[in-house]
Amino acid sequence: MQEEIRPPRPEERAAFLAIAAEYLPGIPPARVADMPLQLCLARGEALIGVAYAEPRAQDELCLQGIAVVHPYNAQGRGGALLRALEREARRRGYAAVSVGSADGYVERFYRKNGYVPVELKIFAPSGVTVLPVVDYDAMDKRSLTAAHGGGHSFFVFRKEL
Repeated sequence: MQEEIRPPRPEERAAFLAIAAEYLPGIPPARVADMPLQLCLARGEALIGVAYAEPRAQDELCLQGIAVVHPYNAQGRGGALLRALEREARRRGYAAVSVGSADGYVERFYRKNGYVPVELKIFAPSGVTVLPVVDYDAMDKRSLTAAHGGGHSFFVFRKEL
């Protein structure tokens, strides 16, 4: 069956937002709907993947979410969706794409696709601490988060276009 990556059509809005809500909870659907860059992965008439981003800085786009639904994931489609988003970002004049990452396979996915960890953001009641990444493999995220009084942290990955 034919697959294509493209902006979602108006009639696909509900399906796009449903995938985002199921696979990428945490960003309200109204905010996802307003993201200025949205791409979907369509298989025939069905959406099987989504990606969406917004500007982080004048020359940097921040990927807010990317997902491919089961059972279509882990087969290279996420990487293809990411590359399409990067091409569109470059076409729109952005010099880089960044993304805040979860642990494990997500970080491996971004590293495999050329993203470099640049900072660790630690959220604590007293505020946000940002630590530059000098040696990613030597950084113990859990210990650093605890040492800075935080309960939540994530690495920011970046790729120059």
